[in-house]
Amino acid sequence: MPWTVGFQPEIYFIEGNMEPAIAEQSFDRAMPAWTANGISPEKGILMNIELAMRAGGVKQPVPTSQVVDWSFVEAELKAGAAK
Repeated sequence: MPWTVGFQPEIYFIEGNMEPAIAEQSFDRAMPAWTANGISPEKGILMNIELAMRAGGVKQPVPTSQVVDWSFVEAELKAGAAK
């Protein structure tokens, strides 16, 4: 997936107050959830939510509707198919 080429776990460390090793492990665990078209299956989103909840000590459930909005991706896929 070409959009992952520039991933730098240290950015998550700087911006998210996360140790580099944890950022790398989080990315490595989450990466399989993403697809070639950029839309993650529900299972992948739930995995990322769980990782974020653990990292942030969040106890309350977080619905996927508060985390993702695929409308922009779906619009681009539709526009690309129309070409």
